Amino acid sequence: MVWDFKGRGLKSRWEIGCAVVKIVYHRSNGLLATATNDFVIRLFDVGALRMVRKFEGHIDRVTDLCFSKDGKWLLTSSMDGTLRIWDVSLARQIDAIHVDVSVTALSLSPNMDVLATTHVDQNGVYLWVNQTMFSGSSNFDSYVNVIKVCNKPIEPPKKAEKAPFFLPSVPTLSGQIVFEPSDISSEKKIAEGDKLENRRSDLPHSHFLQLLQSSAEKKVFQPSPITLKVYPLLLWMWNYGCFKL
Repeated sequence: MVWDFKGRGLKSRWEIGCAVVKIVYHRSNGLLATATNDFVIRLFDVGALRMVRKFEGHIDRVTDLCFSKDGKWLLTSSMDGTLRIWDVSLARQIDAIHVDVSVTALSLSPNMDVLATTHVDQNGVYLWVNQTMFSGSSNFDSYVNVIKVCNKPIEPPKKAEKAPFFLPSVPTLSGQIVFEPSDISSEKKIAEGDKLENRRSDLPHSHFLQLLQSSAEKKVFQPSPITLKVYPLLLWMWNYGCFKL
């Protein structure tokens, strides 16, 4: 459907006969590209209100459409693993690329020298270079230099004020961060163990601990009054079936 925004009404309606899954409009030439669930690409002239092109070749769902800046090319991707380039003026396919992983989205640079694509279950963007524009090594080297200049950092890297929370740091006199090694020598572990043992020895002993120490020294262990009281109760509960194995 084509709507008139000024008049707020329906201007035209095209019957395609199947569901539209993707549309792309090129403002300069006034062409509207549509992808439908029958895997066919149709081009409509919005000014003339009629279909002017029909491209067939994909055998699975079309995932994305993209016009070149001048409107002469139409690039399409599909779940069949192909990326096809169509010449709008000649009304035919001029190139095709088969990829191992299907393309989900694509975008062509304004000067048509680089194509960016994303793929199924792949993290990242893939860049494709137009070989017709980089036939010589000098042109390609100049393009690589442009990428290096664009990716050059604006400011030099700065030292971190403090270590990340997951890395233990040791303060120094110079103020620089020194990361503490993860492996600790055996002598250091023994010294820390002695300090911990001394701290425990300084704590007041409970009555139960005093009884254990005295029993260990005399090597005489007797049941406590609590055990003598609890044991008959447990025996009575066992006889009356309170416990089950």
